[in-house]
Amino acid sequence: MVELFATEPGLITAERIKLLERLYIELAQLMKVGHEMFENDIRAVISDRFTVIQPSVAWKFDEVALAYLQQQRLHGKVIQKVPIVFESVFPFYGAVDIRNSSLIRNNAIRADWQLQLQWLRKTANELAPFDLPYVQQLMQQQIEFLKDNNVDQPISSETISTSNALDKVLRKLLGTLRQEQPETAAICSAYLDAIDLANGSCSINRRNLDMSMQQTIASVDMLLDEMNSRMQEVYPAYYNKFRTDGIEYDLYVGQSISPQQPFSNEQLHELHIIQLEYMRKVALANAEQQHALLVPLQSTQLIFVNSDVIDITFREDEKRFDVEGAYNIRYQMIKKRMDKVHLRDSEERLTQPGKIAIVYINEADVEDYKTLLEQQVKKGLFVNLEHLQLEDLQGISGLKALRVTVKDA
Repeated sequence: MVELFATEPGLITAERIKLLERLYIELAQLMKVGHEMFENDIRAVISDRFTVIQPSVAWKFDEVALAYLQQQRLHGKVIQKVPIVFESVFPFYGAVDIRNSSLIRNNAIRADWQLQLQWLRKTANELAPFDLPYVQQLMQQQIEFLKDNNVDQPISSETISTSNALDKVLRKLLGTLRQEQPETAAICSAYLDAIDLANGSCSINRRNLDMSMQQTIASVDMLLDEMNSRMQEVYPAYYNKFRTDGIEYDLYVGQSISPQQPFSNEQLHELHIIQLEYMRKVALANAEQQHALLVPLQSTQLIFVNSDVIDITFREDEKRFDVEGAYNIRYQMIKKRMDKVHLRDSEERLTQPGKIAIVYINEADVEDYKTLLEQQVKKGLFVNLEHLQLEDLQGISGLKALRVTVKDA
């Protein structure tokens, strides 16, 4: 559809419209091209942000898809799976964690439960004259539950589920009560408003924490996306990030991902520079952000350097890439167990706010990082470069770490 308009009467006439008919084919083609460009832009965003088929590895999926089509044409079905494997890639792993996030969340829940406890007692007293034994019994049960769980220990998922179940029953009961006995409506509504998760006063601490977590994670997320973009400019790589208490990321890079493009030690060195640069930016951004957060949340920065290249395979059943082989699986095992590792013979955690920790096994693996850190300490970007021995973990021994403090973090 083409719409015509004029700012003065008489400019659009039948004769002039007839002249435009000559451009019909050109206009249709132009609109078709514009539509295709828009669709391609949409697909590029989806491919880059929401699927495992990123531009750097799409060619391999194209090859395998073609192999499957050929099997279907020859045999009427796929008779043999074609593996999608990238061999001998360099893994880059980093983790940005929110320090003591579980403890902070426990404290927020308990603070809200204390507010709810006050409301329960107030509401029970105000409903006492109406002779509602079942309501009083249920409210007393919840009062006792909140009192019993007001202790300084981790709150289990079962405890939270029980609290939610009690809330649900009481919410339904009071909702029915205010309809059947209008004289109780003001009392019931006041309590129901107070325990409303979206706006109620009894969830203020959790909402403040959630908002602060979202702000913190959004800041980290943006910087890690920038880091990935910078790394892709150096060499095509497969990048994946996932949420924990913070954000973890994997980036795999090597000749097998882009066979036509040579991969050199100079490019590996440049990628190390970018990784350190952005982990430093994360620490600085978090420090600057503290005054804007309703609940202060400090981030810790961790890098793990593997001893060798690894192979990654796409698992069709799980729709994701994973490491391949027994030695490579050890890489995943170390990643999962080192987030709360302590220094050897010490209660001190390796990861600390305002610092970057680089975990490794062999000294040769971190020579490039060590040289970079020493240079950047001289430039004033970091201070206090430490060489640390770490405690043994289950099935893992001999871990070491470099740790450096971010200047002005």
